[in-house]
Amino acid sequence: MIRRPPRSTLDRSSAASDVYKRQVKQMAWDDADKKVNEILAHYKQGTYNFDECKTKLLEVNNLELVDIDETNIDEVILSQTRKE
Repeated sequence: MIRRPPRSTLDRSSAASDVYKRQVKQMAWDDADKKVNEILAHYKQGTYNFDECKTKLLEVNNLELVDIDETNIDEVILSQTRKE
C-alpha cells in the first residue's frame, strides 16, 4: 500500500505555486503603486488637472490592489497638495 500525505499537507509543487502567486501579486501591486505615484506627482506639479488625473488613475491596471476605486478616487486626488 502506498502512503500518501494528508490532504492538508502541501506538496512541493503547490507550495511553489503559492510562492509564485504571491510574487505575481506583489509585482502587480508594485507596478500599480508606481503608476499611481507618477500620476499623482504630475497632478501635484500641475501637469494634469483633476479630471485628467482621475481618468489616468482609473486606467491603471490592478488599481484595487492599492485600495483605490471609483468610490474614493476623488478623495485620493484631493488629498494631494498641488503646487500652485
